[in-house]
Amino acid sequence: MAWQDTTLTIAVLALNYALIPQVVKAHKEKKPLVSIQTALITTIGMATISLTYLTLDLIFASIMNFTAAILWAATLTQSIIYKE
Repeated sequence: MAWQDTTLTIAVLALNYALIPQVVKAHKEKKPLVSIQTALITTIGMATISLTYLTLDLIFASIMNFTAAILWAATLTQSIIYKE
């Protein structure tokens, strides 16, 4: 395993951990807390980064970025459903 894979995995793990309360809070309050545009662009970006890491054989970093893409997709879904 390359040191880059470990470093990226740890960094994105921390970012995912920071995003979980956002998803939970939006669900509890039934309010969009992030704009649709922000959530959409970030979801697409994270999925793209995940695929790019996969082509570089950075497996764990790819998995963590895919997890981030899923969390951002959940945020996007909440932003659409709870839109005011």
